[in-house]
Amino acid sequence: MAENGLRFKASDGKGIAYLKVSPASKPRAVVIVGHGMNDHSERFLALADFLASIGLAVYLPDLRGHGDTDPGANRGFLADENGFERVLDDLIELGDFAAKEQGGIPLYYFGHSFGALLGMALCSVYGKYLDGVILSAPPEKPNPLLDFFGGIVVSIGKAMRGAHAPARLPRSMTFGAYAKTVSNARTGSDWISRDQGAVDAYIADPKCNFVCSYSFYDDLVRGLRKVYSDSFLESVPTSLPIYLFCGSKDPVIGMQAGCEKLARNFRDLGLVDFESKCYEGGRHESLNELNRAEVISDIGDWFLRHLA
Repeated sequence: MAENGLRFKASDGKGIAYLKVSPASKPRAVVIVGHGMNDHSERFLALADFLASIGLAVYLPDLRGHGDTDPGANRGFLADENGFERVLDDLIELGDFAAKEQGGIPLYYFGHSFGALLGMALCSVYGKYLDGVILSAPPEKPNPLLDFFGGIVVSIGKAMRGAHAPARLPRSMTFGAYAKTVSNARTGSDWISRDQGAVDAYIADPKCNFVCSYSFYDDLVRGLRKVYSDSFLESVPTSLPIYLFCGSKDPVIGMQAGCEKLARNFRDLGLVDFESKCYEGGRHESLNELNRAEVISDIGDWFLRHLA
């Protein structure tokens, strides 16, 4: 059962809400779970319960601008400046806190979508302290033209409308474009899963149903540029175990071709323990897909192999 209502104080004084799910006996490892954009920690409790059942202590923060960390006016807003780096620092600080609380046992990170982009950054700046990283459907590297014009749209919108203003045009350029990849879609969110129940639950969830700020999109653009720079990826420790997975019909990572390209990029780094899997027909949220049992089983197998 999850421990609710927990908070830790980040180094800038902000309280970060998190859930904790503990195993019945002494934990074998700690896992930090980073959710996606327009997302929150409670949507990953099924994964956390499973991981606890195989002996892992799971910490699930609500990232800044999301969930119970920012339920009011700051929803969809990360920080006044350097928001991507600030959220990255939150995850590092929570990792240090959790590792200390659990007595220095192995520390892992699981990230989905925006949380996976943060996970890629963690591989570089915090990788020597991690025992492994799982990346679920990170966003692909934007092509130069889209990056250029997208950056201009965000910068102009932020200057004209304000950092906290809902970024409706950038949302249309991202979520709206993803929606168009599904033929005969029932809703504008069908791109997240083939499971209609999962899609309906997402649409009805007030913690998901909001428009992120221009400041958030500015942080996202800068985060993508940073993470996908050659020098940044080259600083990932070659000994760090990494598992990348996605659905072959996930527009966020660029479908199967995007997943395969990112996998090649990781392999080109000379990693000694890298695995990837692309689930045929799957969309963005593999954990909420029709084959979710297979996905979670594969995650469990990966952990058990690395904890053996």
